[in-house]
Amino acid sequence: MPKRKAPADDGDGNSPVFRGGRHQRKAAADAKAQKEKKVEAIATIGGVSPCVYKLLEHWSWGSSSALEICDLARSVKNTFGAVPQDLNALASCGSYGHQPSNTQRDLLRLEALQNLKAPDPYYVSAWVIQNPGTRPVLVKEDIAIFLPHEWGHALSQHGLLDCTVGEMADIKEFWKQVSNEDPKLYKNPVLKENRENYMPFVLHADKGPHAKQDSLHTISMYSLIAQARRLGVDESSFMLCAIPNSCLVTTKKCKDLSLANVEPTMDTIGKVLAWSFKAWFAGLHPFTDDFGHPLLQDRLAKAGQRICQNGMRCIIWALPADCEHNSVEYGLPNYNSNSPCMRCKCNRSDTPWNDFNHNADWRSKPYTKQEVHDEPMTSHWVLSIPGVNHWTFAYDFMHCADLGFSSASVANVFYDVVYKHLPGRKRSEKIAQLLDLVHQAYDDLGITEGRISKLALSHFCDADAPHQHYPDLMHSATKAKQTAYLVPVCLKLCEKFNDGSDYCMWRHKCLKHLCNLCKISEEADLFFTHEEFRQYDSNVHKFLQYYNKLSYHSYSLDNARVGHFQWGQIPKMHFLCHISEDAQFLNPRAVWAYPGEHLVGNATKLAAACLAGLQPYQVPNTICKKYQIGKHLRFQQQA
Repeated sequence: MPKRKAPADDGDGNSPVFRGGRHQRKAAADAKAQKEKKVEAIATIGGVSPCVYKLLEHWSWGSSSALEICDLARSVKNTFGAVPQDLNALASCGSYGHQPSNTQRDLLRLEALQNLKAPDPYYVSAWVIQNPGTRPVLVKEDIAIFLPHEWGHALSQHGLLDCTVGEMADIKEFWKQVSNEDPKLYKNPVLKENRENYMPFVLHADKGPHAKQDSLHTISMYSLIAQARRLGVDESSFMLCAIPNSCLVTTKKCKDLSLANVEPTMDTIGKVLAWSFKAWFAGLHPFTDDFGHPLLQDRLAKAGQRICQNGMRCIIWALPADCEHNSVEYGLPNYNSNSPCMRCKCNRSDTPWNDFNHNADWRSKPYTKQEVHDEPMTSHWVLSIPGVNHWTFAYDFMHCADLGFSSASVANVFYDVVYKHLPGRKRSEKIAQLLDLVHQAYDDLGITEGRISKLALSHFCDADAPHQHYPDLMHSATKAKQTAYLVPVCLKLCEKFNDGSDYCMWRHKCLKHLCNLCKISEEADLFFTHEEFRQYDSNVHKFLQYYNKLSYHSYSLDNARVGHFQWGQIPKMHFLCHISEDAQFLNPRAVWAYPGEHLVGNATKLAAACLAGLQPYQVPNTICKKYQIGKHLRFQQQA
């Protein structure tokens, strides 16, 4: 009698076995059903088991691939046998690993990833560069972005406005405290509306490296009130677009590569974003797209309806960016030009920007509200968004301080400790002593995050010619937040190495006032009180005063050929004066770029996980799909 063939593997990962008779099979099925019933009783996150939630989160934010998380799901299934139904479904993707090329397709079809709370991407037809590294050609492709007003609709529809944007009471309190003298209100259309219906947002744009020879142009928005209330960066920020720089069409690229002169990619994207912001400012879903064509499918079904069920609308209240983005992308004055400032008519000749006295000439030559309204400095698309004017552009404290004068101050103190205070001749030994002193100061001050773990001479000055260039922190080695925590550490070092000389006294006072202004901003609410602003402005003036003393002292020694290059002046110190002016209307901490830069970091990490086998212009579509799922999972946790 021929032997029976063994049944095929049923996907449980067990070796093939005979099922026995009818009663045995029924008993086995009842036992399995009972186990699965008990397993399904565990707590879930939005209907998703914790294990599946965590695996999908790792995949959606670029930490793991689809193959990796499905393989892990199969390992869990094989280890425990009876598992929740959604984990079994995840394990089955790609025919239980036998067809790996179908894994991501099957993953996107999972029940857990249907009916997402985050909005669907919107596709914009724009000119991009294909094959940018070899034979560049212009092609028109659909680029995925997120529409601002659809973020608002999704948050309102799922009851997430309070935990992501801020409560209604906070929004009303915000508008009560906004000064009528704030230049952002000059001829602002919001004055014709009920301001309490407008949620203030910050719009941030920057580029971050995601590949060896490419960067990612990212635009995002985040709630001003949520950041002030520290509701969480990941919860209260929303990506609008993330596009590799290599595929972006610009006028300069078209000229350099001898390509046809077509509309730049970001101009096309910007017009669509501005159209969406206009709709949200009005509070109603639009009937037509940015070209006046009727919308399609479900978007047309919502036309004319409220975007937010409670009638809330959006206004962009600040546009912080680094100095390079301000000049290159927004078209504002370049910080290295003869006239480097967008707020006053200072220059490098008869109205010097580095005169920080109270009677400095530039203080009497500001750009007036009427002046920049009649003749805007830029024609960038952001100015077409209702509520945005010249004063919405903001000098960002993170880029001006933590990546500017604070960075220079810390580097100069490190330089002094190594070359002027610590005994010995070996630089390596003195740098090791300096790192020990830094760690001791961290402990004394109770600083547990943002600590530097290693230090080299090249991290704060030119290792090959340390006395011929101004000290500054290497930003690739020391991040902005780490610099912020090093400022009070350097104040401790200044106290320790103070020999009573004018130089040491000035250095101590310089760091003291820098610490003070940072502390005032960190501890204050969204708006400064009159006394807080007075103290902040006073500390800004005194910091610049003593920094100037140190700079002129070092300059005089350089001319006498007995000193070193130290305490160099940079335009960001001038921008601090304007940050202080704006502080009377809003705490600088409320609009700094840390939340936006955090999202840029998330986007670049996600982009790096989406590069395989894709042209640069195809990357945004994959990024947006994964980001949509990642935000959905976050929303599930918040609900």
